[in-house]
Amino acid sequence: MTEFRSYRNDDAPAIAAIWREQEPHRALLPGVTAAMLEQHVFAKPYFDPRGLIIACDPNGPVGFIHAGFGPDDEFQQLSHDIGVLCMVMTSPRVDRELIGRELVGHAENYLRSLGATTLIGGPIHPVNPFYLGMYGGSELPGVLESDVRTVDLLRGCGYEEFQRTVVLQRDLAGFRPSFDRSQMQVRRTFDMQTVVDPVPGNWWEACTVAQSQRTRCQLVEKESRQVRGRISHWNMEPLASNWDAYAAGLTDLEIERSYRRRGLATFLVGETLRQLQTQGVSLVEVQTMLDNTAALAMYEKFGFRNVEQGIVFRKVL
Repeated sequence: MTEFRSYRNDDAPAIAAIWREQEPHRALLPGVTAAMLEQHVFAKPYFDPRGLIIACDPNGPVGFIHAGFGPDDEFQQLSHDIGVLCMVMTSPRVDRELIGRELVGHAENYLRSLGATTLIGGPIHPVNPFYLGMYGGSELPGVLESDVRTVDLLRGCGYEEFQRTVVLQRDLAGFRPSFDRSQMQVRRTFDMQTVVDPVPGNWWEACTVAQSQRTRCQLVEKESRQVRGRISHWNMEPLASNWDAYAAGLTDLEIERSYRRRGLATFLVGETLRQLQTQGVSLVEVQTMLDNTAALAMYEKFGFRNVEQGIVFRKVL
């Protein structure tokens, strides 16, 4: 008989063992240890043991599901309106479909008990409390389409697809940024600045990404000395160790609204890729929404290729 209970402090090695039993996957960190879980999951200030539910048979834990919450509109504290199923795994030694469904049910009860009215299947910014660097890639993508077991489980539990993400990668071997007249104008008008380990902009950013090695590149208008565009990149460890590559993830591309359609984004991405290349980075990954056609077109011009799609599921209670 299977028992379902909340996480206990001595469960970490068993959770790591279940993780290591999973089928190999490009975007799933292999060789997970209890120490890694402590760093990326249990050390978060909002970690709630009640949201990490363990399935146990007489021989010990055989599965787990982790449910949590995202931030409020000011990114200064948790909001309990929207809950997220962050991760679910079951051992191949048991009836995985049955135990998975029961785990989802227990997680939903936990989220509902704290006030959630909408549930998200698969973490995605800003509802991304755990597992960056252990699953996905440059960002948390929802549930990767190739993660067939989780996709089928959520669909079977009544979750519906409502968004898609696109994961793109670019090998930097032989990369050369191209310049036209508009790019030369950007270079004459703006300075490129690099900020290593930038101060987090809010509490949620400090909780979710501050532990990674991050760099922000920004375009500063020479005349006004104002920042008009920015992009960040981070060393994608430990996940990238699975790829046998020195990889960087691009995130948070933003151009001030009144300065868009002037080639600033193209210049910013090109200069960032050039800098990463000089630092020995061999692979760059970026993620965007499937309906963001402008971003997809720009990344394709830089030679990025589509390697994966993520599905964001939703269930309204």
